[in-house]
Amino acid sequence: MRGPMKQVRLVVLGAGGVGKSSLVSQFMRGVFNTFYEPTVEDCYRHFLHLPDGNMHSIEILDTGGTHQFPAMQELNIKTAHGFIIVYSIDDAESFKEAHKLRKLVVNVKGTENIPLVMVGNKSDLAVDREVQKDEAVTAAREEWRCPFLETSAKYNRNVYDIFLALLNSVETCENRDSNNKQKSSEKRRSSASKTISTLKKLLKSRGTSNSSNDDVFS
Repeated sequence: MRGPMKQVRLVVLGAGGVGKSSLVSQFMRGVFNTFYEPTVEDCYRHFLHLPDGNMHSIEILDTGGTHQFPAMQELNIKTAHGFIIVYSIDDAESFKEAHKLRKLVVNVKGTENIPLVMVGNKSDLAVDREVQKDEAVTAAREEWRCPFLETSAKYNRNVYDIFLALLNSVETCENRDSNNKQKSSEKRRSSASKTISTLKKLLKSRGTSNSSNDDVFS
């Protein structure tokens, strides 16, 4: 008998205009939109059938850059398994906003043990760079303690690696937490782990031709 649908929910956060929607669009459809249109909130989903016969899904919530609905934002954070926090390398203010968003996630979740990835988008605009890569690497490693990548949604550079890095972080956190769970929940965690492993394999096969792991660390 099939069990309930298993789900991995990822939320993309960042200031307006940093390219959140472009990253999701490039990942989901291999398309880059040249015209900017502010996002209110969009949700995308991939469905998978695993050998256990159950339906599994990866859900990506693309949030807006403004915070008109703080209660909804808090609910999105509470229900997410992992986060992608994006800034633009040509916008120092967006980097500051990324730090604020990370603090918000920590406050809502009540822990710093959170699966997330810091992303510096628009690496194709390096000539206009306002956020130095070394500064972001140091912040990600010493303060956020998470993977970091510089990406270009326009040229599909490192886009798939964002999601691979985040799924790795989700899996690591699940494995860490599993030591404190009761045996009755072991079957549930095993199924979630299978979902994540399958997603990682699919993403790796899709992104082999256009991704680079030089910026990724954990």
